[in-house]
Amino acid sequence: MSSGCNRTLFRESDERSPYTRYDRLRAQEATPYRFNEFGRRVPNLRERLTYGG
Repeated sequence: MSSGCNRTLFRESDERSPYTRYDRLRAQEATPYRFNEFGRRVPNLRERLTYGG
């Protein structure tokens, strides 16, 4: 059984924390990913973890 054929466990639209809905309703939601200087997609941790992000 190959795991590449299965669907993902979490969708992009799923809420990941209690604050996700709060931020989304107030249009303060940070993008989950950004592109680094090499053009690779990486998690956008800094913006998601800062206050008022």
